[in-house]
Amino acid sequence: MWKDKVREYIDGNSDYLIGISDEIHRNPEIAFKEVKASRLLADELKKAGFDIVLGAAGMDTAIVATHPEQNGAKCRLLYVS
Repeated sequence: MWKDKVREYIDGNSDYLIGISDEIHRNPEIAFKEVKASRLLADELKKAGFDIVLGAAGMDTAIVATHPEQNGAKCRLLYVS
């Protein structure tokens, strides 16, 4: 069920997602110092309704993104750069 929803979202938003990817790749950063990339991802996840915690696990560029529960299911993502 979740896989189908994710696939539908990706298929329906591929231009938007590729745009984010392109922006990150146009601005390369050193590993674990990807400040612009992590902030861009955090901003986009926040726009999508996720609660964002920057600086997870003591790493300035790490993000924990949690989407509010829907139908008893919670979605949590961790991005470490």
